[in-house]
Amino acid sequence: MVQEISDSPFLWLGQPVLGLLLDMDGTLAETLAAHGEAWEIWTRRRGIGVSRQEYISRYFGRSNRDTMLAIFPELEGDPAAVEELAGEREEIFLEMVDRGLVHPTPGVARLLERAEARGIPCAVASSAPRRNVARVLEAFGLAARLPVCVTMEDVERTKPDPDLFLEAARRLGVAAESCVVFEDSRFGLESGRRAGARTVAVLTLHTEDELRGEADLCVADFDALLDRPEWRNF
Repeated sequence: MVQEISDSPFLWLGQPVLGLLLDMDGTLAETLAAHGEAWEIWTRRRGIGVSRQEYISRYFGRSNRDTMLAIFPELEGDPAAVEELAGEREEIFLEMVDRGLVHPTPGVARLLERAEARGIPCAVASSAPRRNVARVLEAFGLAARLPVCVTMEDVERTKPDPDLFLEAARRLGVAAESCVVFEDSRFGLESGRRAGARTVAVLTLHTEDELRGEADLCVADFDALLDRPEWRNF
């Protein structure tokens, strides 16, 4: 059955939706397990006493720079050393992407298809390195649908600051206040709120109870979003 798309603007929470801004890790891509495993491999090699659970609870969703400096504060002012450490871990993660161990979050392709049919532009706004985003989108066959990608290299401040989402909205040519941000982490949801966007939490990292009051809506995945009465006509 073909989904009929209305010509009228899509309204959510009483306002038109003119753009969709998606985080990558844990949001459009189920990367939590792969990042956790990559972290364990890297910390064993380096002899670093930060567990997988501590990494997920304290650092997942933050930029490599912020994560490395939180663990190695003595590296402040030595960006080359920070980049070397982060690069080692990212190489392990990218090997997992190439092995097919990272998968799209259910319904993300369906969401992008609906957005394209409505003429609503979409962008990725991620604290991850650009090469990670490019590799994941290519693996999922979504690169053509998401040509606008704003990553850690494009802004001075990453999440929880709003810069990534503000820049993504600017590149789409719409106001951030007219966009919906999709995120999985507290850092990302705070970033979306500070950008002035409406926010949807994808529950890959936290429970709904944990995120109560931090997002306008919580959903298990994008299929669950599009099955909700207020989103069925998106």
